Amino acid sequence: MTKAVLLMGSPRGRKSTSNAVCIYLQEIFEKNGLESQDPIFIRNHVATEEKMNDMLVAIDQADIIVLVAPLYDDTSPAIVTRTMEAMAKNSSKYANKRFLPIINSGFPEPFHITEIAIPIYHKFATSLGLHWTGSLALGGGEAMRGSIGKLLNESGGFGKKVMKALDRVVESFVTNSDFGDEALEIFSLKIYYNRVMRKFMLWINNRSWKKTAKKNGGQVDARPYST
Repeated sequence: MTKAVLLMGSPRGRKSTSNAVCIYLQEIFEKNGLESQDPIFIRNHVATEEKMNDMLVAIDQADIIVLVAPLYDDTSPAIVTRTMEAMAKNSSKYANKRFLPIINSGFPEPFHITEIAIPIYHKFATSLGLHWTGSLALGGGEAMRGSIGKLLNESGGFGKKVMKALDRVVESFVTNSDFGDEALEIFSLKIYYNRVMRKFMLWINNRSWKKTAKKNGGQVDARPYST
């Protein structure tokens, strides 16, 4: 039986869009006859060498590797980078395993993912001899509300749109074909960019950043190099 491993790369853990995607993927893996264990939470395995080795063994035993992670500063979170570095030390183990990253971003435009992050993952796959099955870039991942623990089937039309794309991802594995590189706008940018919505989103984002900065002792409006 073809075995798949799901690598959940969000530092947020269970309450994350990445985990919501993993949960749905695991369900349809099983429905389509692909063997899959519970998603591996990368953040729990990079803390010690022993746990890191356990994760590497699981990756080594899989035929299909699916990485689901958020976009951080146009690239991968540090915990994902550490995993990639650990895999690179044993690159001979991964030849011809199928690899597909699914990356989500809070920004609605998928190009934030496709311009830098996806090429990095592609280069990583090529350097290890992994078979690049394709990639899926999800712009506007926060719309699925995974950060408050919602599953995809609880996220209305946004979730349904993503589930259809994930169904096609799994179909490519079942039929042993390539998925290709796809970018999905979870909600219409026309709505996002109208004048009223633009002002509202700027206000709510600035409010969120200031609240987070205050909580962590930072000053959003500080200008330390102005004089």
